[in-house]
Amino acid sequence: MTITILGPHPDDQELAMGGTIAMLVAQGHHVTLVDMTTGEPTPFGSEETRANEAAASLQTAVEQLESVQAHLNEAQSQLMDTQRQLADATKPVLPVTVTFKKSLSGSGLVGVFKNSSVAPLEIAAVFSSPETGGKRAASLVIPANGVKELGHVEGWPFAAGQHIQLMNNGYKAVEYDIPEGTASFGGR
Repeated sequence: MTITILGPHPDDQELAMGGTIAMLVAQGHHVTLVDMTTGEPTPFGSEETRANEAAASLQTAVEQLESVQAHLNEAQSQLMDTQRQLADATKPVLPVTVTFKKSLSGSGLVGVFKNSSVAPLEIAAVFSSPETGGKRAASLVIPANGVKELGHVEGWPFAAGQHIQLMNNGYKAVEYDIPEGTASFGGR
């Protein structure tokens, strides 16, 4: 909405309605201030004095608006963070479990990723080795109630101490650490 505020002299609107003007602008309204005169002649002023006063008033209004906008931006950012946290908290856990078996065609272990849902799942997987600093990301498509195997042949022989993170936007992410001497384990 466009709002026009009329005043007899410069800065009358700002002094009388500064807070209201700032609120209207913060609410998205287009506010126009119209001075009916320059405020002159007065015994203690001049056109230059009035121009300087008007510029100072404008600067104050701009600073107030910037402050209000900064507070609104911070509140919006906090609200969006809270909404993301709530959305993540209500997601179901990713219905994928990981077990391991010895590789028949190379070194290390083969990861067996089992989808226990009735729909195929595409997941983002990040595999990392704290020992070597190596990291690999992959996209896995696991059929409904099916499995996908990944190991030496696919370029990542799993070993004890490595870390796996599995993600899909519709589910809570799951993470696994491959324990020493274990061929099968659950996520956290």
